[in-house]
Amino acid sequence: MFPEAKRLKKMILTLLLACLLTGCAGTVRDGKSQFALLRARMLEQKTYTLKARVCADYGERVYAWLLTYAGDADSGIITVLEPAELENVAVKLDETGVTLYYDGAMLDTGAAAGLSPIQAFPMLIESWLTGCVTDCWQERRGERECIAARMDLTAAGQEELIWFTTWFDSETGQPLYSEIAENGTCVITADFSESV
Repeated sequence: MFPEAKRLKKMILTLLLACLLTGCAGTVRDGKSQFALLRARMLEQKTYTLKARVCADYGERVYAWLLTYAGDADSGIITVLEPAELENVAVKLDETGVTLYYDGAMLDTGAAAGLSPIQAFPMLIESWLTGCVTDCWQERRGERECIAARMDLTAAGQEELIWFTTWFDSETGQPLYSEIAENGTCVITADFSESV
């Protein structure tokens, strides 16, 4: 083959490769674009039904539950499925505070303070819908392709930095796993792998 023909062949292959890569680049979305589309879909939802293994690690004390949640970012009902000794305890959250229900009895506990598993679901929903997105990326979690997003829900004037990181299934948009961190330390995790 003549040197000029080799050079022409290389140039054609390079141009074809460049065209292919350029064509593909139009279909690939970065994490922030994908999360923006996911957030738009979530904003259309009025209520959420979630189920997760929630773990709260306060350093010297660690607590784990299996919980369900039905509601939105402002109010809803949490039902305890595990541990067995708390099974069927229901917690109602709304603007008036927290009310516990068990076997027909009701106990009004007032407002919940600090980061607690009781507040985890509504706070996560709020972060997904309105949190300031500080970072987004694509990542594989187990067998699933994910969009991971870190949101900041720190209120103005609040000293503690509150960050929420959630991994969403890239195809379905379902939350798979969340971490709630205070001042850089993960305090609460929610594993949504349980089916509702």
